[in-house]
Amino acid sequence: MSAHAERRDIGAIMDRRPQIEPGRIPGAVRRLAERLCCDESAGFTHVRLLQNGRMRRDGASGWMKFKARQHIETNRCAFRWIAETGPFGAVRIKDAFNGERGALNVSLFGVAPIVRARRTHELACGELMRYLAELAWAPDAILSNTSLLWTARDERRFTLSAKTGHAFAEVEITLGKDGLVEQVFAADRPREVGGAFVRQPWRGVFSDYRHCGGRLIPTHAEVAWINDGDVESVWIGDIVDWRLI
Repeated sequence: MSAHAERRDIGAIMDRRPQIEPGRIPGAVRRLAERLCCDESAGFTHVRLLQNGRMRRDGASGWMKFKARQHIETNRCAFRWIAETGPFGAVRIKDAFNGERGALNVSLFGVAPIVRARRTHELACGELMRYLAELAWAPDAILSNTSLLWTARDERRFTLSAKTGHAFAEVEITLGKDGLVEQVFAADRPREVGGAFVRQPWRGVFSDYRHCGGRLIPTHAEVAWINDGDVESVWIGDIVDWRLI
């Protein structure tokens, strides 16, 4: 599909959605922010977190341990995730979104390039979708990021979307019985397969909430692709440090 056709399809999706002003927050979403102890007046604009875990490319690949550090902005759709994996942490992975464009690079010791993904429209949509999916790790963005578009289906189910530049992304958020984010689902997240992007269902599951820096944060997460109904787990991680900066 051409970039023009992709943008046209995104425009059609936006036209079908209820016309809700970005930055307008439904009452059910504000109550979620209260439970997560959000404070938009505190003056913080970034979250910095450290992770340990394991990941793999797909269900047929072996698991690799990783350590990662991540910065997430709370007043705009932007993040930077840098992970080290492989023998002696020699393989470095950078995944990022700068508010308009996505980036995905793999290098040896951060110097010798191994993979550098082209900055395509699909990559930007996928990275924007990641930002939305990980909002539980940057809860102040619920109140501070005015580019977010919220739709409350009921007290426990929300649709969250954003459009920056030509990128559009949407996820479905489900709360658990405790009123905290339990699952994030995307029906059509871009996935790189054989050098090309395909759209595939994806989900992230959050658990083990703890108080960190005055906020209530999920410290464990598992990510999976859903392939013909089968759940293909590809990322399992724990937050080992979390700070507002």
